[in-house]
Amino acid sequence: MRISAAILLAVLVHAPEARTQSGPEKGGRELQLWTGGGHSVSGGTSDSGAWNLGVRYGWVLTGPHGAGFLRGRFEYAVDLVPIFRGFQTARNSPWIRPQSHGAQMEL
Repeated sequence: MRISAAILLAVLVHAPEARTQSGPEKGGRELQLWTGGGHSVSGGTSDSGAWNLGVRYGWVLTGPHGAGFLRGRFEYAVDLVPIFRGFQTARNSPWIRPQSHGAQMEL
């Protein structure tokens, strides 16, 4: 609970500074590093998950257009996802099958 309150307080304190930013300008470029992940949905395969890491590079192509909350700039972006990792237990994986420990026959 204390961590949530500290994060909320930090966001509220720095909100005016973030609002005063002018935003991207025509001809501007941006570089972002992002990550994401998750696990199976309720009722899905248990003990399964995924994680990815990527880079986005974008170009702002236009100046501001529109009015009100529709006001914005058009941007072209390219994403590169070099790391995508899936996690499963051996019993849920279609590629990994448990080996039987029964008798083996040699020829």
